Amino acid sequence: MLKSIAKAALTAIFALAFCFAAACGRAAPEEPSAPSPKETEGALVFAVVKPNKWITDAVEEYNSSSPGRPIELLRFNYLRELADAVEAGLEPDMYFSALEGGMYPKSGETLWDISADLSEYLTSPLAGNLRSAMTVEGELRFVPFDFRVDGLCWRLGGELPQGMDEAALAAEEAGARLFPGVWSRDALASYWLYPYVCAADGAAREELLGAIYSHTEDGVEGQNLAFGFFSLDSGDNFSLGALLNGGAGFAPGVPGSATAGSYVPEHVIGICSGCADPGAAWDFLSIFLGGDMQALAYGLPATASGFEARLEAAAERPSTLPRAVELAREIVEGTSQFDSYSLAGRPAGWYVEYINSPERLESKGLSA
Repeated sequence: MLKSIAKAALTAIFALAFCFAAACGRAAPEEPSAPSPKETEGALVFAVVKPNKWITDAVEEYNSSSPGRPIELLRFNYLRELADAVEAGLEPDMYFSALEGGMYPKSGETLWDISADLSEYLTSPLAGNLRSAMTVEGELRFVPFDFRVDGLCWRLGGELPQGMDEAALAAEEAGARLFPGVWSRDALASYWLYPYVCAADGAAREELLGAIYSHTEDGVEGQNLAFGFFSLDSGDNFSLGALLNGGAGFAPGVPGSATAGSYVPEHVIGICSGCADPGAAWDFLSIFLGGDMQALAYGLPATASGFEARLEAAAERPSTLPRAVELAREIVEGTSQFDSYSLAGRPAGWYVEYINSPERLESKGLSA
């Protein structure tokens, strides 16, 4: 009854928005399909953000097999729309959603809050360290369907220096800055270097924090830099071609950190904590981790087998650089961090200390 009431209320909200737009003389924006009362008794509500035809086909094919729990598909254009519907009382049983945001995917916290732990259900090995990176306090609340890896890389040739202090000296000798002058210290701490500091400890962490505190922002672009940004994705040569052909080459990661970059899930699947039948929901959702579905992934396939299949397919293309395939595997296997300070929105202790440090407060004209 609660689901039906919430769905009816949300339908009214969408209808009111349409009428208001028409009254102002503008065409109403395209609206997502409004939740409606279940058409099939015992159906599981499957909320999909940014749906594709192949997802609709998967639902129809599954339902045609006469499962004990048929699937009712609800479509949303954005994760924020799904979140608003949940706050209004909608209780989906499961979801397939694009994640919105970068290394601060606040919208992902909404999914975290409504999701159940999938640790006991997931049996398919994931690529690299995806599973452990996305497990927080023993819980794996959503599973990636596809992903990319974002990170920093050493651009001055050769292997990574042994530490950040050594990197700073090498950069000075090469007439280069460690990081762009348009980046702020807070941006380094909360975004660019966050996963690397989390994956470092001891003296290595202190050197990384020292690099943050000594960084100066000058607003100048186009400088000679020791570290640059990379994004490993499903593009040609995994989007590494320009870096590999750049002369000196590059090494992913930063000195002293145990991660090459950070995983950024493009789409995730999950079961809501109030799901009427989690076992039946996973019976359907596990389809998305099969070989046929993983081959359709826009980003890098999240399963180990799907990722390897993508590497093999890339290696067969004449345009692919051999080193790109090797490096893609090295980066994925060498990454240990998820792209947020925490799936549940709780920052690491070192970051809290940085935010409240006398050095930072003084630089901003604040008192401790």
